[in-house]
Amino acid sequence: MPEKSIQPFAAIRSVPALSKGEEVAGFEVVQGFLERFGYLRGHTFAGSQLDDPTADALARYQEFNGLRATGTFDEPTREQMTTHRCGMSDLDDGVAFATRCAWPNPSLTFAFEDG
Repeated sequence: MPEKSIQPFAAIRSVPALSKGEEVAGFEVVQGFLERFGYLRGHTFAGSQLDDPTADALARYQEFNGLRATGTFDEPTREQMTTHRCGMSDLDDGVAFATRCAWPNPSLTFAFEDG
């Protein structure tokens, strides 16, 4: 059986490049991505528009991912957003973190149970 290829955040691929102040239907998926991963706070931005809060969030995302922090939605940003990644937020209340919580004990005990 052929292996199925999963395209992460496929809807973002169809969103055209945007500069600050521009608006396009479908840009909400980019804003949703930024909100999901901690770059954009909910209810602070205009849907479908690359407004000031969204541009700031894009710049933070670009900087965090080693891209040129332009605050615009460009091809390198689109490519980065559509790569495989973990589901955890990159930022917690706008602050980057290395780990979400520390494991207090370096030893792990486990057991297997049948059934």
